[in-house]
Formats: sequence, structure tokens, C-alpha cells
Amino acid sequence: MARFLLFLCPMCLLLSTTFFPLMAQPSEQQTRRLFFLCKVWGYYKYFHPGLAVCQGPDWDFALTEAIESIRRVPSQQAFELALERMQQYLPPLEQPSSPPPNLNNRLTYKLQLDWMEDEFLPRQLRTQLLQLREAFRRQPHCNVETGPDGRSLLFAREAPFPAMVYPNEAYRLLALFRFWNAVEYFYPYTHLLSTNWDESLMQMIPAMIAAPDSRAYHIEVARMLKRIQDGNAYLISPEFNQLIGMYYAPFELDFVENQSVICRVAGFETQLKPGDVVLRINGMPIQQLRDSLRSFAWGGHAAGTDELINDWLIRGPEGAFEIEVKNESGTHTYQKRRELDAFGFEKALPDEGAYFKRLPGNFAYIDLKRLNPSRTNNVLSTLLRGKSTPTALILDLRHTSLNFFQEFAAQFVPQSTTFALAAYPDPQFPGTLSLELEQQTGFSGVLYDIALFLIIDESTRGGGEFTAMSLEPYEKLLKIGSPTAGSVGAHLSSLRLPGGINVLFNTQLTRRPEGEEVHLTGIEPDLLVQPTIQSITQGKDALLDAAIAQAKPSTGRVSVVPFPNPCTGFLNVLVTPATASHISVEILDYTGRQLRSYELQNDRAIFRLDLSDLQSGYYLVKSTEDGQVAVHKFHKQ
Repeated sequence: MARFLLFLCPMCLLLSTTFFPLMAQPSEQQTRRLFFLCKVWGYYKYFHPGLAVCQGPDWDFALTEAIESIRRVPSQQAFELALERMQQYLPPLEQPSSPPPNLNNRLTYKLQLDWMEDEFLPRQLRTQLLQLREAFRRQPHCNVETGPDGRSLLFAREAPFPAMVYPNEAYRLLALFRFWNAVEYFYPYTHLLSTNWDESLMQMIPAMIAAPDSRAYHIEVARMLKRIQDGNAYLISPEFNQLIGMYYAPFELDFVENQSVICRVAGFETQLKPGDVVLRINGMPIQQLRDSLRSFAWGGHAAGTDELINDWLIRGPEGAFEIEVKNESGTHTYQKRRELDAFGFEKALPDEGAYFKRLPGNFAYIDLKRLNPSRTNNVLSTLLRGKSTPTALILDLRHTSLNFFQEFAAQFVPQSTTFALAAYPDPQFPGTLSLELEQQTGFSGVLYDIALFLIIDESTRGGGEFTAMSLEPYEKLLKIGSPTAGSVGAHLSSLRLPGGINVLFNTQLTRRPEGEEVHLTGIEPDLLVQPTIQSITQGKDALLDAAIAQAKPSTGRVSVVPFPNPCTGFLNVLVTPATASHISVEILDYTGRQLRSYELQNDRAIFRLDLSDLQSGYYLVKSTEDGQVAVHKFHKQ
């Protein structure tokens, strides 16, 4: 029995969130009253000019007072009286002297205000809300301002109430209502959420009321963050850090082939090896642990969520724990210790070597997660100039969140090219976004003309994804790996919540030039490559090996890779030929009828084929090298 006291902290979370007794739950009718209270309070907060200067009423207190009244007396009359009392905190609404706002220069007017006319609300309140709607004019707001980067938002004056480690019910609902309204008016991706944002509010109200202690409250905040499906979000809280754990096991995990696999071990660890499959921790099946954490681990898609879970699984309180693993020699159980903090953990892992270097075969390599942007030009000059120019450059964007697009795209894309459209929420006009700005590559005066390979996966997020997008116009580019985190953008907005919690989320709207969404889906690779248990066991980097293999001249038949697949107007063809005397590439329909024919030079190259006039459908790329034929399928959208 004693060993269960040494559970990994996520296991404690599993037990505490599964078996705690529920507090008095609101009825469906009472939940609906709180739902409308949230909407009314939030609309007044961001649109009433008397609340925009932060010198008037304590609007948070007005909300908590209304919540307590509604919860204390569960009747429609008490609900309407609570709304009326809350409104009494507001200064009189003055009539505007300027004309109504012109929305023609707004990219998005995402306000959904039909709820104001719902007959569940008192008639007088509905009239007052519509009057405020008509009277609103764009205005500076003390509670939401543009951050130092000119793009992100700061909700700097929101009181965090740090002493409330476990806020009472009213302040827990304040946390929910504050977050819900910030997302409603300033998060540009509510239209992509898997659950309607109004429906999420109805579900989160009883869950937040039910949280019986500090641990459960912080988990509910994490679940709120999970609902916006932002792979670049963060939850910063001393209490939450303690829940997950401040100390690290002597290994790193990856989720490979649907199993939790040790991928790196600390230098002092002698029993656990890369490639070991974790079966149990302290007797708890690892999949059960993953499932418990998945209920509040956030991410843009499943792979991104698993990456966060991998980190949480190896963390816990300082001390001993038991781990059961499986490898080629059988099943083994070991006693290990968590005694490294985050800094010590990073130092204990094997040295990754130089972050930029020449690889055998005359290739250059840069690990962007360790590159300081200010060093980019020096690193490129060192690697790509000199007596022996490399034949290819490999940029490793794994675990990269910084934005390098200005540093790299300007030196590979030969002319100003639009690679994305971006827009940002307007803090002075909630619910709208600025005009969509074309994100363009520039020209630095130094231009490199070699094959470029990007290594990407679910750990490539935010600015790293933006960097990948900026290089996509480069004709000699190939992206290798798996889809990125699906949260493109480098501008995170910060919002404080009761309990000393700070949540950060992406408020940059990013699309491709033709309008295609990249949020949630991420940047797709041209060549899908993922690690395997075997490659990890053998100490290989499957993605880097694939990039090197594509860069190397072939010693056999021609290798043809069409990308992107699916494609739109253009199809790139990566050709790695042998020393053949004749190489041809044909585009065929599915009956084998030839539609295009190309004769290619006998050297390694990437060719861009204009297929804009082809109809949508599936086609074949047929390559021939001295009579030997290879065929690939691709999809034209």
C-alpha cells in the first residue's frame, strides 16, 4: 500500500478528478441564467464607455454579487433582480457625437448578438442592450491594450487575486466568465472549434461550480483552455505546476506507434534505454494515465496534445517511483527517482552537439530551437559560403516556436512574395479584426540557391510554423516530417484569472494567401516521415535521416517525389537521379493517358510544374530512367 503514496503526480490528478464528490449542481434553468449573466456582463464590460476607463465601478464585484444572488434564490424573479442591481453600478450611457462605425474596413465582424433579443432576458434589459449596441463607438479600453509587439493583447488590469488559491464559487465563475468573454471577442478561431462556444459555456458552468478544491479548480481552468484548441497556449500558475510536478524522471517520452516510448535518457541512467516501451508507472497502466491527462491537456490536434502529455507524464513530486518497461529482452520493473528540476533535466540529457554544422555528404544543418535569431546571418554565412558550398541546407524546426521568417525567407525567396495573410483583433473594437495584412518575404541582398529541407512535426508551433510558411514559395523546398501544431502565429495574448493564474493564447489570425485555414490542421509535410520504435531503439533520427536521404544523389533508379500532395495550381517534383543518360517525367490521368511530358536535366533538382489548367482529381507522375519506370499518385484540388 505504501507505494501508492509515491504515485506520479498525474496519477493523483486521475484519482482526484475521478472520485471527488460533486457540490450542489445548478439546475438546467439556473445554468441558463448564469449563461446569460456571463453574456450581459461581458458585453457591458467591453462596450460600455463607462467601463472603458477603469475609474468607475468594480465590475468584477458587481458580477460576483449577481452570481451569489442568482445561486442563493433560484427563481426567475431573483435572476432579473440581480441583473437590475448589476446594471445600477453602471454610469449613465451618453449619446455618441460621432457617426456609427464603418465596418467596411473590418476584415471580420464576428459579433454574434442575437442573444440580446432572447425573451429569456427582461424586456427592459433587452432594450438597454440594443441602445448600447447602437451607441457604441470605437474607443480605447483600459482592460485590453495592444502589447509591446504591436500585435498581441494585454489584459493588464485584470485582477489575478493571487491569495485565492481556491476561489469561492462566485470567483470561480468570474474566472470562467472573464476567459469566455475574452475568447468571444478577441480569439479569431471560434468558428473552427469542435464545440460551439455558447455550448461550451453551458457545459463549463456546472463543471466550474462543482470543483471542490484548488486542484480541481486549476484542472477546470486547464479544461477551459483545452476547449479553444490552441496548440500554442500556456497555463502559468504555481499551483498548476505543483499539480503536474516540478521534478523530472531521468528520461524523455515520445508517443510512437500508439505507445509511450522512451526516446532519450539522462547521461547517468544505465538501465532504461531509448526504445523501451513504458507499460506502467507505480502500477498504473500508462494508457490509463494518458487518458486521464487527455481530459485537460490542450492542443490543436491529437498529436499536439500527446506531445504535452509526454512532458506531464515524466513530471511529479521529488522522490522515488516505479516504472515497468518492455523491450526486446522482455518486461522489466525498475525503481527510479525524480530529483531533477527543469534546468537540471535539460543538462542531464545527452549533448546534441553543435546547433549548426556540416554533415557528411556536403550538407549543412541548423537546429532552429537553439539558434538565436540575431546569429542567423553569421551562421548562414559560415555554412553556405566558402570554397565548398553545400548541396543542401537542412533546417530543423522541431521544438521551435520562435519566428525566423524575416531571417531566412529574405535569403532564399528571390523576390517579394506573399506567403500568408494575417490579421489581429482590435482592442478598441471588440469582435472585429484589422484588415488582413499580406505577409511577404523580403530580399536581404544575399540570396542562396541550394536545395532546402525543412524538418517539422507536432512540436513545431507558433512562430516556427510561420517560418515554415514563409519558405514555402521557395522552389527548391521540401518539408519532411508530420503536421505541425496547428497554431500558426508568433503573438500570444495574456489574461490573468483568479488564483494567480495567467493563460496565454494565440490571437493572430493566419491564413494562406488564397484564404485557406491552417489553424488546427497545421503545416502539412510534403513527405510524411515519423519515428518508429525500431528507429529510436537503434539511436536513429528518422526525420533527419530522411532529409539526408533525399539530399543525397541516388546510386540506383531515379527517385521522384511529387509535392505538395494534394496540390493546387503548381506541383513540385523532387528528382534524385542516378547517373542516367535520359530522365523523363510524365503526368498521366488514371486511365494512363499522357497529359504532360517533361525532359529533365541529369542532376539533382526540384522542378515546378504548372498544372493550374488541370481539373480537380487524382493523377499519376510517371518517371523513367533508362527504361526503368516509377509511378506516384497525387491529388489535384
